[in-house]
Amino acid sequence: MKRPYDAYAHVMIEDATEYRTLQLPEILYKQLNLQALYRGEHFTVPQQPEFLPKGKEIGLELIDALLGIIRFLIKNAAASLTPSKTQTAKGNLILQLLRCNNLRNILQRIRFFRWDNMRELREVDLTEYIVRFLALNQSANVEPC
Repeated sequence: MKRPYDAYAHVMIEDATEYRTLQLPEILYKQLNLQALYRGEHFTVPQQPEFLPKGKEIGLELIDALLGIIRFLIKNAAASLTPSKTQTAKGNLILQLLRCNNLRNILQRIRFFRWDNMRELREVDLTEYIVRFLALNQSANVEPC
């Protein structure tokens, strides 16, 4: 019997050698459908994800950038006391964007979920990470908007 689905996900992956080596499209296709079935979710991935070359799909580039920022904010909670020059530069850019409120408004509207090997996904409030990051960096001297 065919299940009714509320959503069909068309998955795209930025083309990279490491993703091809891992056979990521096959793994994601199987795992996403298995997780949906296991959790009783009403979505499916009807076909294997496709690779897209870098710079071809602006939406993919934007999602990649936003996920990088979210990852930075989450990991910042346990940041080392001696960040690298790259980490400092990333942090300063994110701080500048957050202080301008544009990025903060976007991030606070994103529904972000964490799966901690439990049956249910747990929604994560990104506001906690944003507030913590701003508090830790309140004395940072970055360019105004």
